[in-house]
Amino acid sequence: MSQLAGDNAPDIRADTPMLELASVRKAYGSLTVVKDVSLSVRRGEFVSILGPSGSGKTTILMAVAGFIGINGGNILLDGRDVTSVPPHRRNIGMVYQHYALFPHMQVERNVGFPLAMRGVAKETIKQKVANALEIVQLSQMAHRYPSELSGGQQQRIALARALVFEPTILLMDEPLGALDNKLREDMQREIRRIQQELDITTLYITHDQNEALTMSDRVVVMSNGQIEQAGTPTEIYERPLNSFVANFIGATNLIRIKISETDASLGTTKAGTQVELPNGHGMAKGSDCKAMIRPEHIRLSPAGSGASQQGLKGKVLHSTYVGSAWRYGLELDSGEKLSAVVINDGSGALPDASDVQIEWNPKRVWLIRE
Repeated sequence: MSQLAGDNAPDIRADTPMLELASVRKAYGSLTVVKDVSLSVRRGEFVSILGPSGSGKTTILMAVAGFIGINGGNILLDGRDVTSVPPHRRNIGMVYQHYALFPHMQVERNVGFPLAMRGVAKETIKQKVANALEIVQLSQMAHRYPSELSGGQQQRIALARALVFEPTILLMDEPLGALDNKLREDMQREIRRIQQELDITTLYITHDQNEALTMSDRVVVMSNGQIEQAGTPTEIYERPLNSFVANFIGATNLIRIKISETDASLGTTKAGTQVELPNGHGMAKGSDCKAMIRPEHIRLSPAGSGASQQGLKGKVLHSTYVGSAWRYGLELDSGEKLSAVVINDGSGALPDASDVQIEWNPKRVWLIRE
């Protein structure tokens, strides 16, 4: 398959970040929406910025693109300070949620538009457009209008247009938000395939946790204008730094635990039940913390069924059938609420209001400081 990257790319040290934010701050009057954010993105890395509405993620993307100015800090692209450089001189590819294709132009003109605006020769435009359409696997659509394409095809054309001029970095602002679930999954795989094939540095904005986890080399979780945690999908999901990240990334349970004064591998719950804790968690003896257990790591059995009685006692509040599994809402004797996901083995659900034993493997527990 054809590649867009040219043969005469500048020889820059591979360890120089492709994108670097240094203490970036953005305020609107007295409201600061981005608070001294620093972030480095390596060459060829796919980084998703994830967070709730108002967390500052889109503001950062717009600042990197140059569409809004910042009130403090610096933005560097490919080792060059572009803080005061206008958007058209930053060499950035941009993909939006709603495609932003010109309805009166056929696909090949839409894709070639950025090159035409740069005064590129017609024959060169023709070849580069053909390469870009080949990469998104839509060469056969060159002479169609956007209205004749499906939503997924339009998004791939928008991606081809963002890539055709060989940008330094690709920015994507919730690009799959307008697609249905099945098409979203297909496009997630397609975008990741293209990104890896071209080895293009990508900054991807989303509010969808699953999307960030499945597509990214690294995930940046934001809240209230600040980075809460940046790490690999595994680190973010299995070893969150605080309760916000634990709760925002997927479903989770947080149980209040007091670590034993004499044995750091044991803890006591709010209801006074002793539980095993993971080794090497770094928490001080006697300290208070929260034990994070993901719903899929919880094991349930009827109370008095002959199963191990070492877990917590609780009650089934409700159960929901989701095909491959049962989702349970549980209540501990302490009054704390938990959720559990149990693979559907065909035996049916535990009855509502029934008493259950709640257990887990201590190795699947992650402790978070209060």
